[in-house]
Amino acid sequence: MLVFRRTLLFILIFFIPFLASSQETEVSADSLKELKIATYRKAAIGAFQTAQDELLGASLDSLLQLEDSLYTTTVWDERWLLYIHLGRYESLFEEIDSYTMDQRLTDLWKIQPPEDSLFVVLDNHLYENRVRYADIIRKSGLKEEERLFTLLFLDYLLRIDQMEEESKQQELKIERFAGRYPNSRFKGFINQFMYHGSLPQPWAVNFDMGILYGSFSDQLERNLSPYFAFNTGLAFWYKGLNAGLRFNAGGMHLERDIIENFEVWPKDDKVTMIEFGLELGYDVVDKPRLRMFPSIGAGWTWMRPPMPDEGADPLPAYYGNFYFNSPNLTAALTTDLKFKFSDEDTINESGLNYGYPGVRLRIGYERLFLGQKNVGLAGDMLFFAVNFNLYGRDGVRRKL
Repeated sequence: MLVFRRTLLFILIFFIPFLASSQETEVSADSLKELKIATYRKAAIGAFQTAQDELLGASLDSLLQLEDSLYTTTVWDERWLLYIHLGRYESLFEEIDSYTMDQRLTDLWKIQPPEDSLFVVLDNHLYENRVRYADIIRKSGLKEEERLFTLLFLDYLLRIDQMEEESKQQELKIERFAGRYPNSRFKGFINQFMYHGSLPQPWAVNFDMGILYGSFSDQLERNLSPYFAFNTGLAFWYKGLNAGLRFNAGGMHLERDIIENFEVWPKDDKVTMIEFGLELGYDVVDKPRLRMFPSIGAGWTWMRPPMPDEGADPLPAYYGNFYFNSPNLTAALTTDLKFKFSDEDTINESGLNYGYPGVRLRIGYERLFLGQKNVGLAGDMLFFAVNFNLYGRDGVRRKL
């Protein structure tokens, strides 16, 4: 039975041109070519399944001869799997040397080969026997660079790097290969198709929010209780430079009466203070688990009695005397304690962060000028804030 099947395959491969030529008067040239492609592909499937590599090679050669500007007879990964199975490494390398994304796109626009089981049969077999094929490659007469590349290439064809952990291992192998052979003939192909490693972009967006505690000096210390506020910030980061907006909104109460225009803002009354400002800073420490940067800023401070609750009595008209505002200057030290987004760390091997959540600690000094509005409000503020922080930094594809 096996002898009969082999004989039939030989007849199909070597007599297809003659059989097809006898029908040329009955079918168009395009239909004839499509018939040849389909028949040679069936012959290749049969030869592969019966381990007849000589017939398989002849079928592949016939398919390659039928390639033209209109038809593609084998899809790129089918062809390359066949090259590896047949040990045609030089044919593989020659193709890879000049293969580009433009060529792949061009092939996709061509008339595709008929849908059959050729790729599935090849892919399943090589995947199930990938250890044996890797051993064959290692024992081949290839140069070391070619041998190592072919092993990486086999994993690429079989999509070994589709799972996250395997993807990281594959990237490390490719990086080691590129480091060992920086001028490799395969470098262009690797960068275009095989390597998807990335480096952090030089810019990022940072958002934080939390609670701020402020302690006053001079007359403010005597006249106001400590300041408790909601604190938030939105910043942009570029190569270590931090530029952002900060907003505080909170309150305290009066420890003593405040006099303005012969009117009294009485002791124990509540006080609302709102602040808005711009800050600039620069990273002095950026480690896998810690980031620190000093900053300076300028903004505006508003202080006033709180708005009455809905349904409550309105504030007395003379409370309009106690609406104060002035500029402020800030100096702060910000420390980020970095966490992980998930079980998979977001820090690459170089220690650079793509992004992280964390705890942000801010300690700083704020120069207030409210004393120019009322002597009872002279003084500055020392503050400390504890915030939840999100730092988002995109990646850019890296070339080896």
